[in-house]
Amino acid sequence: MNGHPAHDQWVIPWNAYAPSRWRHWIGAGLALYVSWRTHAQITFVGSPVDLGRVAPGQRVPLSLEFTNRGSALVVITNVERSCSCLDIQSWTRRVAAGSAGRVEGVFYVPEQVGPLEERITLQGSPGGDHLAHLDFRGRVWQPIEARPGFVSLSPASLAPTLVQIVNQTDTPVELSEPLSDQKRFRATLTALKPGWEFQLAIEPVPPFPNANVFGRIRIKISSDLMKEVLVSVFLPAPTLNRNTQSSNSTPATGTSRPAGP
Repeated sequence: MNGHPAHDQWVIPWNAYAPSRWRHWIGAGLALYVSWRTHAQITFVGSPVDLGRVAPGQRVPLSLEFTNRGSALVVITNVERSCSCLDIQSWTRRVAAGSAGRVEGVFYVPEQVGPLEERITLQGSPGGDHLAHLDFRGRVWQPIEARPGFVSLSPASLAPTLVQIVNQTDTPVELSEPLSDQKRFRATLTALKPGWEFQLAIEPVPPFPNANVFGRIRIKISSDLMKEVLVSVFLPAPTLNRNTQSSNSTPATGTSRPAGP
């Protein structure tokens, strides 16, 4: 009315004079921002999980908390695990924005002594095969260790093979009498330092079969960290003495020779 253009005539689109490459990057940035605001953002509390020192076969209960920090509902359809030693029993299926959930299960420590690294991965929507993951770290060690854990006996010698059993915990333990699952092995346990150091003597028991013999010596332990010590035993099949073989193939001495001409 006063000769000035209407207000909306002053409104110029933001991309009217912007170079094409600017419009591309600005548009991509806006799309990324919108996607980030509506995408699931699952984070685990206390990641990674440090198990510390754990014993072979130890049962570790798991109660793992996670939070949805995004703005969209998350539906968790599966918990992928890196090892069958991770027994996932239940988890929160639907987690609203800003809410928390849990994964419940049990970690069965593998028998292999050494560093431990495993992982679980949450799968669902939105996000597909990888909503979030949680790593487990630690070290598998033997609280009560047999040194060595494997022995090979000789049929040619009835002398016992000695194994040292050492308690590496802070609490003394009691060991049961050794039990062999093979009648060709005899085991005797002696306490060198009761509660702490023991000696296991393993010897072969004749007669020996014409085949390799495998077996285990089991010793029960009065400890919550470890229930038993296992020592694997191998007895190779006996071999024939070469001198005996050669003597059997050589004509006997002292036989009469034909008379000469």
